[in-house]
Amino acid sequence: MLTRSLLTLLAMCWAQAMAAELEGDCPKVVVSADPDYPPLHWYDGKELRGPSIELATRILADLKIPYEVRYVGPWKRVLANASVGKIDLVATLKIQPERER
Repeated sequence: MLTRSLLTLLAMCWAQAMAAELEGDCPKVVVSADPDYPPLHWYDGKELRGPSIELATRILADLKIPYEVRYVGPWKRVLANASVGKIDLVATLKIQPERER
């Protein structure tokens, strides 16, 4: 389930990146996650780490999509940044009815 959700999000990001490239922009996908959710991901005081971050960045790199892993603070701030488009991909975001809307 996690991999399918991540791949769906990455496909959407890839489509947006390709559309922007055609317009002459040079976008990058901003990736973030809950900084306190080990063993999937965590903030070590310098950067976000963990297997979900590694998986997302490896897929983006394989697709040759520029990316940046960004720590923005606590989970609520991650979601707030994602809701206004400052974060493009939230690693291991769980599917919930509210988020599907």
